[in-house]
Amino acid sequence: MNIVLSKSRQCKAVRPRNAFMQILQKTLVLTGFSNDSGIMEVVFLDKNKMIKLNGLHLHHQGVTDVITYDLRDKQENWIPAEEQTQGSIYICPEVAREAAEKYNSSFSREIVLYAVHGLLHLAGEDDLDDAARKSMRAAEKRVMEELDTQFDLEQFYQQI
Repeated sequence: MNIVLSKSRQCKAVRPRNAFMQILQKTLVLTGFSNDSGIMEVVFLDKNKMIKLNGLHLHHQGVTDVITYDLRDKQENWIPAEEQTQGSIYICPEVAREAAEKYNSSFSREIVLYAVHGLLHLAGEDDLDDAARKSMRAAEKRVMEELDTQFDLEQFYQQI
C-alpha cells in the first residue's frame, strides 16, 4: 500500500517527511495493511477545517483529533486497484499539541498515536463503547510499543 501525505494550507509541513513516512509504513505492517494494494491518505488539517469536517460528516460539534474514512466499499471498477484510495485519515496537529501538553507527552508521539488510531479504525477497531474503547487502547498500546523499538517517536516531527 502506498501512503499519500498532504496538508491544508494553514498547517505546517512535516519535517523530516521521510521519518514520518517510515513510521507510517511500519504502522501499515503492524495493523495488517502492508500487503494491500491502493493508497492510504493521511491529511493534516487546521482546527477550523477539522471542525467543519467533524460537523459535516460525523454531526459532532467542535474540533476532534482524528477522523477516519474507510473508502474500500466505494471502489470504482475502472480504476486500477493500486490507484484507488482505500482510506483517509485526517489529523489535527493543533489538537495534538494541546493533548501533548495536557498528557505530558510529546507532540510527535501524539501525531503518531492519531495515525495509529486511524489505521486501527480501518483494521476494524472501534471506540464507541467501553468494551470497544478498551480493545482500541490495547491495540494502540501494542502498536506504539512496537514503533518505540524502531523509531524515536518523541522527536521525529518538527513544525517549521
